[in-house]
Amino acid sequence: MLNAFYMQTVGLDLLRRYEEREQYITEWMVKDEAKDAQIAAARLTEEPSCQHCGKQGLRIIDKSLMHRSENAAYDDLEEVLFMLRCPHCDKNSAFWEDGTVWNVKPTLCPKCRTEMTHKTTKTRVAFTFTYTCPTCKHSYKDKMDLRDKKEKPDLDYEKDRAHFCLEDKDFRDHLYAIKRGFEDMARLGKEIKEKQDNKHIYDAMKEMKKPKIAELSTILAPALEKAGYIEFSLDKPEMGKDVFIGFNCLDSKSDRSDYDSEKTLTRKPSRKLWRIPTGG
Repeated sequence: MLNAFYMQTVGLDLLRRYEEREQYITEWMVKDEAKDAQIAAARLTEEPSCQHCGKQGLRIIDKSLMHRSENAAYDDLEEVLFMLRCPHCDKNSAFWEDGTVWNVKPTLCPKCRTEMTHKTTKTRVAFTFTYTCPTCKHSYKDKMDLRDKKEKPDLDYEKDRAHFCLEDKDFRDHLYAIKRGFEDMARLGKEIKEKQDNKHIYDAMKEMKKPKIAELSTILAPALEKAGYIEFSLDKPEMGKDVFIGFNCLDSKSDRSDYDSEKTLTRKPSRKLWRIPTGG
């Protein structure tokens, strides 16, 4: 049973990601293509010298995108780092595209904080890095296994994929139904609050007179006669989104100009509100 807590913590986010999945996939592809193009177009501005023996003729063995600063944010611009191998001493050096040497952060001794020296040993299946402190002689090793490791199969992969990627249409439709229920409740809450905040308006609307079209002649004719207009009659209503009703009358005051007659006729005789039911 899916409850409100599940929808707030998981369900709504699942639906949002499902709805935006195509947009995110497109953005990721565009970013990856831009990175590939940046790496492919990168060139060293000048021929570097080996940082170990000082000789030139280094061969590029790798190009990768990295942040130059260790404090850079994830979205900050990445730059191309070149890894080169010296054919003379068989050691590697790294340079940024503008020729700046990549300064590796020193490894500090965990005991006395002195910069440690290191030695790399390579075998067919692993790299072994031996770190030694020249001050206190503290030493330790790190190992990088080069063998391909087979990951253990995730027995819940298909079930989790169907659930969290919303591949199950019935489950997806169920989440949408719950979401619509939340939206309806939120909309109802806003309507209730709006009616509470504007109670005086709704109370006034209840007091409004609501004559039908057939009653208008009886209501309007006496008021118009007092203003000097006679033989009042209504045309056939034009029904649509709004109701339009034409009317005819004669001005009984011969000394009133056409302009004054129209102006007097269109002036509101009172501040009462009228609503004509479209079914009248």
